[in-house]
Amino acid sequence: MTGVAQLIPSVAVVALLLPLLVPGAVAVGIAIGTIWQKNRADKRDAWWKRVQWAVEAATTPGPEYETRRAAGVTALNTLVDEAATEADEKLVLAIADELLEAAPSVPELDFWDSVLKEDDADE
Repeated sequence: MTGVAQLIPSVAVVALLLPLLVPGAVAVGIAIGTIWQKNRADKRDAWWKRVQWAVEAATTPGPEYETRRAAGVTALNTLVDEAATEADEKLVLAIADELLEAAPSVPELDFWDSVLKEDDADE
């Protein structure tokens, strides 16, 4: 057999397998994309639950909950840095701003006052 004649069986095998390989590769790509999107959505959901806890903790009334409020404010501070998107970060900063307006006498919120002033200066 000559060089071209030897390639004909290989080309035939590729031609037979190609219709099977392309859809398989597409299916794998879709599966990877779906897993990535679900993982991202799960992380954002867990982040949002932590934000909710932090807000509830930061707004717990009563002098006996001073430590809980401090923990809530600290958690919010950390969660700003962990925000997945700029919109999430702005949301947490807006929540902090509302907390400051609602309870300006809470010492734990003094930190947020400085953060919000820095954020306003950046804009």
